[in-house]
Amino acid sequence: MIRGYADAVRFLNSFTDYERQASVYAPGDYNLERMRRLLAALGNPERAFLSLHIAGT
Repeated sequence: MIRGYADAVRFLNSFTDYERQASVYAPGDYNLERMRRLLAALGNPERAFLSLHIAGT
């Protein structure tokens, strides 16, 4: 149970910090073919409506 700030920090620090882990990625890691196959198996639901994704910081 989180009872204060220190407990909250301890809880959050108990998770893996993926930003601090050294990772080696190969070009194949960025292949979207698996996602395309999944969407095709679902009938390509992303094509059912028009959308615009605006992202930023």
